[in-house]
Amino acid sequence: MKIIITLFVFSFSVVNIFAQTAIDLPKNEKKALKQAEKLRKQLLRGADFNELAKKHSDDPGSGPHGGEMGSVQFRQFVPEYDSGVLALNVGEISKPVRTKFGYHLIELLEKDETTFTSRHILIKPWKFLHLPEALLINLRIN
Repeated sequence: MKIIITLFVFSFSVVNIFAQTAIDLPKNEKKALKQAEKLRKQLLRGADFNELAKKHSDDPGSGPHGGEMGSVQFRQFVPEYDSGVLALNVGEISKPVRTKFGYHLIELLEKDETTFTSRHILIKPWKFLHLPEALLINLRIN
């Protein structure tokens, strides 16, 4: 009997956490977009992309390397990222591009017919939620 009650309490807690998350998502979307816009303004004023990516990017793979994504073929990333890249000329920095991973600020470094080289700063909206890390791992906002 005690085990059943413990499981019920745990389930109730998880439901409450996700109910609160659903309520907070629009607010956190706005916070993430505002942060991305703020960083873009800094970049357009001459801030160092490498340093801002290291300090602010939520991408654990590229963030520590200044946002460097390397040379990739088109359609290797999500379509929204490719669309953001296609809208840029070499050296330009995108407005925030929304994907299922969050908001990206993309700087196009090179582009030809089939490949491109870019770096980015990723801002994840769910980082503003106050949830245990284990619950955030698979959280995606579509």
